[in-house]
Amino acid sequence: MVLLSSLPDKYVGKPIEIDCVDIEIYRFEDNQYPIFKGPGVIRGDKAGRLSYKVYNQIQLNQDIVTYFKQIGEQNDPKKTNLRLCAKGYDGMKWSG
Repeated sequence: MVLLSSLPDKYVGKPIEIDCVDIEIYRFEDNQYPIFKGPGVIRGDKAGRLSYKVYNQIQLNQDIVTYFKQIGEQNDPKKTNLRLCAKGYDGMKWSG
């Protein structure tokens, strides 16, 4: 069991790397199905910036192509922002 009070000391203001058995990436306003899914890693730096890498297991489809086009053509966060749901190898769940 992990106590919430132990998390800030472990993760805040420190470089972190969380290996994940599964990361699912969803469009910000869409809960139906992930556009990217697979194992990967979540990284954070001392300033609190997070990044992630997903070894995508979903075959390239029209949703993914449309998303990449929107990133290149539009600056609309409602269309390009993503949500992340992940499960670490230790069983801890992460979202953001």
